[in-house]
Parts: sequence; C-alpha cells; structure tokens
Amino acid sequence: MAEDPISTSGEETSKERFREMGRKGGRALREKKGQEFYVEIGRKGGNTVKSRHGADHYLRIGHKGGTAVKDKYGPDYYSAIGKKRWEGRAKKTEPTE
Repeated sequence: MAEDPISTSGEETSKERFREMGRKGGRALREKKGQEFYVEIGRKGGNTVKSRHGADHYLRIGHKGGTAVKDKYGPDYYSAIGKKRWEGRAKKTEPTE
C-alpha cells in the first residue's frame, strides 16, 4: 500500500512537504503565466481591500505594524535601520576608479 503524502507521522515533515508542494506549484504557475500575472493579482487584491475598507485602512495597519515593531525592538530600531539604509545608498553612489 502506498504511503499517503499528506498524512505523515511527524508534524515538521508534513509542514516541509506542504511548503515544497507550494513552492513547486508557484514555480510552475510563474513559468506558465509570467511575472505580470502576479503584478495584476496584487493590484486587484489591493484595490479590493481599498474598496472594502477605505484608503485609510492602509494608514491604520501601517501604524499598528510600526507600533508593534517599536514595542518589540525599541524606538532606536528605526534610527538604526535608517542609518543602514543611508550607508547602503552611499556605497552605491561612491565613484569607482
């Protein structure tokens, strides 16, 4: 009798199996439909959320997420990632000889 690929004895094995199935399906869909497909479904999803909840919804969830990050990492976290961002930009714009 063949083993059922979905029911496994270990929970982690099952998670890994589903993750791999999703990865393979995503790759196949990307090859079939192309990158523009993902851009279009993202746009449609964003417009649906905006029509259901209003444009201010994005402000509310952004504020909520920012507050959660500040609570988790502290208020100096934003300064640190801002500095890293500017350091990265400076490296990209430095002239090379």
